[in-house]
Amino acid sequence: MENWTLDSNALLEANRYFKLSDGRLGDLMVLCERLQTDAALHALAGAYHKAFFHTDEETNETARRLREETEPALGGRWGALAALIMISGLPHMLEAYRKRGIPGEALVDSLRDMTIWMDEYEAQTGVTGLGEACWLAQSLRGVLFRIGRFQFFNSTFEEPIAVAERLGGGSPAAFFTVPVRMRGDGQADGANGVFDEERGWLTSFRANEAEIAGTPLHPGGYALNRELRLPAGEWELTVRPGVSMLDIHIPKDGKMELDACRDSILNALRFFETYFPEKPVSVIHLCTWFLDPQLQRLLPPESNIVRLQREFYLLPVPGADDRMCLERVFGSADIDIESAPEDSSLRRAVKRFMLGGGRMRESRGLILPRDLKNFGNAQYQRSAFPLPVGFQ
Repeated sequence: MENWTLDSNALLEANRYFKLSDGRLGDLMVLCERLQTDAALHALAGAYHKAFFHTDEETNETARRLREETEPALGGRWGALAALIMISGLPHMLEAYRKRGIPGEALVDSLRDMTIWMDEYEAQTGVTGLGEACWLAQSLRGVLFRIGRFQFFNSTFEEPIAVAERLGGGSPAAFFTVPVRMRGDGQADGANGVFDEERGWLTSFRANEAEIAGTPLHPGGYALNRELRLPAGEWELTVRPGVSMLDIHIPKDGKMELDACRDSILNALRFFETYFPEKPVSVIHLCTWFLDPQLQRLLPPESNIVRLQREFYLLPVPGADDRMCLERVFGSADIDIESAPEDSSLRRAVKRFMLGGGRMRESRGLILPRDLKNFGNAQYQRSAFPLPVGFQ
């Protein structure tokens, strides 16, 4: 099997980078030794090593197959096998960094994710293992990087969204590039399972030699049912489906101080400009429950969540629901909100809101690279777009 070598010595050597605790390392060592005597298990691990690190198969699909194939026989120990397979990808990661000339500290920082995900798996199962192999594999493939507070990867912007920038500066304007049915409140029809037959409407967009026009998306996270027309000689489309984007992921560890968030994004942009110059970044993107603009009404303005989301041009997400928020805030997307814990201000605020009939939802946020110099000034949220009639 291509580059499939993992014995006790290799595991100990790899842990110089992964920095796992002695207890976890010992548990993985036991399974590693079993691989040397169990030919079928060794072959299975080798096949998944190849799928993760020597094919272009989507890592989430590979991880799904791994769990389905191994959990019936191994039970909770399937996660330990997943951890070993990830560790076996270290040579691939080292070679990817070597080819790009990426410094070693970026590698060690990126591998901190192993401990984060193993902490979560152990909390859920009580045994050593890894449940999020699909995400960690992106780091080991050399495409996902931890740079300061956040993780980043450079990929293609595929959302049906276009952003127009005024030549010479000023506030940008975003549009859906395809017709999307919206509710009267400016959210996508069907978000949280709520439809608006009476006041629903379709977005519009067109771009030609004369103008860029359509129903705009307000940077506060909703659509406006009125047309905005921008002269083509004064505006240009700088973001559209197909451009290169810098995508942000928020690891669970650490606080969200605004200065640390700003430094992370700025350093990431420099990092990708230096080591991936063939992919110039057109837009910085984040999609998360953290960006739900309703949090600006539920939390104090000085909270880290509110301060961070006010730095993004917020956009509604078709099909948005509250599962991501419930999972991250309370630990389960299926939690009974009436019995949900109230041991933090965030939990209390979300619980109170939902008990009153509210529904949380994820939102999408964009930052244009040129605007990073203004990070900290809530530049997009100060847009002059008017509020839609009846919006609260």
